[in-house]
Amino acid sequence: MEIAAPAGKVWTLLTRVEGIPSWYDGWDSVEVPPSAVERFEVGLTFVLVREDGGRKARAHCRVTEVVPGRRVAWVESGADGDPVLVRFDLVSDGDDRSTVRFTKAPFRAAGAEPVSGLAAR
Repeated sequence: MEIAAPAGKVWTLLTRVEGIPSWYDGWDSVEVPPSAVERFEVGLTFVLVREDGGRKARAHCRVTEVVPGRRVAWVESGADGDPVLVRFDLVSDGDDRSTVRFTKAPFRAAGAEPVSGLAAR
């Protein structure tokens, strides 16, 4: 996706935890532990929440990678399926243009603990 904004501004938007519902996948809110940081860091856990006909759908997430100014990734696990890896790669296309590449793919890791167990810690 091409964006008419400098990469630094896009990076700030992509990595602000509380801002996720404003741009990602139709989520209504995000729950973070009281001690959570404002920006993504590896190991941060959060829960995405979507109101669905009076019920709340939840996806438990754990940040797995942060490459400052270039990439952020997390594993997302909801009640409706297997965990997925969500990744955003940012490329600067000049002073006022950026490209974000979005990837969402099945997550498989040998001996991996379920993400929902991690989010509760």
